[in-house]
Amino acid sequence: MGFRKRADLEIKENECCWIVLRIKKSKSLIVGVLYCPPDSSKYLSDNFELTFDEVLSTATGEGRETIIMGDINCDFSKRNDHSNVKNTLESNGLGQQIKEPKRITPETSTLIDIIATTNPEYVKSSIVLNSPLSDHQAAAMIRKVNCQHMKQRKVMSRKLSKYCREALQRDLQSISWENTLTQTNVNEACSVFKEPFLNVLNKHARIVERNVWGRDLPWLTNSIKKVIHEQDYYF
Repeated sequence: MGFRKRADLEIKENECCWIVLRIKKSKSLIVGVLYCPPDSSKYLSDNFELTFDEVLSTATGEGRETIIMGDINCDFSKRNDHSNVKNTLESNGLGQQIKEPKRITPETSTLIDIIATTNPEYVKSSIVLNSPLSDHQAAAMIRKVNCQHMKQRKVMSRKLSKYCREALQRDLQSISWENTLTQTNVNEACSVFKEPFLNVLNKHARIVERNVWGRDLPWLTNSIKKVIHEQDYYF
């Protein structure tokens, strides 16, 4: 597992640290840890909510799984507490995963330390643990990791490493297509067209056998792929 720091997301108005986390055999994800001072603190920036939204929009806008965690002094156990901050999380597609209070005193209990993610379907569970090191309980989230080893299988595909579009066009233009154009039956025209076309295509992009790894999807038939293509085209 490796990581790369994202200094472009670390705005001075927000006390935070952002990284891109690289997990073996899995897509990379963005992880941010942040702290927001309470409303009474002189260190709370007047632009916190604005910059918070800008940073989250940038992070989630990359299309990667995004996880943020930390103390944002926004009580998720009270519906109306700092609703603007909660709306910012929700509008950027981040769902809060910690459900139990994390700061407990004899008089009060609050949920201000959060872990939020854009992909809750990857979360196996979240827990709150007693911690003797702080007046805040420790929070943790267990994320699923794909540990399934896929079997190798063989597929046929065209080799495009040496494909040249201009050369293919030149060879196709050198062929006389008169016999195809004079056909009166569309099926016969297709058959006459197919042979010389495939001969040229196989010359420039021949079909080869490749080894691939991945989940076999026998249900994903050509008819289903066609429907998916039509749906993407119209919507």
